[in-house]
Amino acid sequence: MQVALTVETINSARSDELLLKLLSLELQRLLPRQVSQDKAALVAEIRKLPRGLRAMAATHDLDVSMALDSLGWHFLNHPNAELCEETRRGLIELEVPELAALFEQALAIVAPHWDDLCRIASEPGDQWEQWLEESGLDAQLSPLDDELWRLLGQWTGETGGLLHCWVAYARKYPERVVSQKGDITDDL
Repeated sequence: MQVALTVETINSARSDELLLKLLSLELQRLLPRQVSQDKAALVAEIRKLPRGLRAMAATHDLDVSMALDSLGWHFLNHPNAELCEETRRGLIELEVPELAALFEQALAIVAPHWDDLCRIASEPGDQWEQWLEESGLDAQLSPLDDELWRLLGQWTGETGGLLHCWVAYARKYPERVVSQKGDITDDL
């Protein structure tokens, strides 16, 4: 059985890679794989986490999406408005306002297409790419993709992308990663 992460453990992590591993293990401990399959359940569990882990959990899927695909594919793979809101709040909590602003812009572009996006996302993925192009979302989101990739690309290596922000945040605010106090507020 894994022991909960502590401020002392965070502060004593000798490298960013080790700290990232500790953060990842803590998230895996608190959010088992079966929870992450159901987005509504995932959101409910994320909201129970300490504010730093909450931000990290909420931004994980965006980090993966931007490493592998694009914003359009991110929304198709994660068609849950509450999770998107948690992602937005998480980017703010992680103190990356440029990324948060780009994500907010993407949400505003996707919002008029949300019902269609959710319908398409519930179907087999072979028509997703065609729908993204025909809906115009691919073209509208493309400049935001480029800017996100540019910003995320400034952090490379094992702790690159948003994972860099996780590590920087945990080093700056270790108490927010382990404490149950100070959840992200609704006014973010």
